[in-house]
Order: sequence, then structure tokens, then C-alpha cells
Amino acid sequence: MSSRHEPPAAKRIHGFAYIAEFGRLREGSSHLNYAVYHDRYGRTPDGWKFADRLYEVKYVDTTPLAGSAPHATASPCRPALAPGIGLRAR
Repeated sequence: MSSRHEPPAAKRIHGFAYIAEFGRLREGSSHLNYAVYHDRYGRTPDGWKFADRLYEVKYVDTTPLAGSAPHATASPCRPALAPGIGLRAR
């Protein structure tokens, strides 16, 4: 993440963050995209708050992703789940 330096007395400042996203959706489609968040912050009595955010997509690729997700295995950091217990989307 990067931001432009502004004087301490400024009431608004700008920043940006580069984003890389990829995924396979439930219906089987895939996507890969690179984007930039262009942010503006406003000074409030409670500190800096988001005033505006623009999401600018720079690159999109909808070619199907190769491979598959790894199978869950037990590890010290991730214990095995009992049969019938799993994660559910809300």
C-alpha cells in the first residue's frame, strides 16, 4: 500500500492499494484480476476515515484455472473435523 504525503493540517488525503484476486466460483467459472483501490480519507474528530473509494480494474482473465483445491488434512494447526461437521456459507 502507498499513500501521498500531506501536511499535518490537511483535511483530506489520498492513498492507493494494489489488489490481485483469483478464484473459482461455485458455478465453476474462474477469474483472475489485478486492480487498484484509489482512496480518499477525510479527517474527523475521531481520526482519518474513508471518504471515497474507487476500484479500478487493470486486468481481467476468465480462463478456467487449472488444478483443484487440496484435500483437508489434519495438522497441529488444523485438526481434522468429525464426520458430518464442516463449514457452511451464510
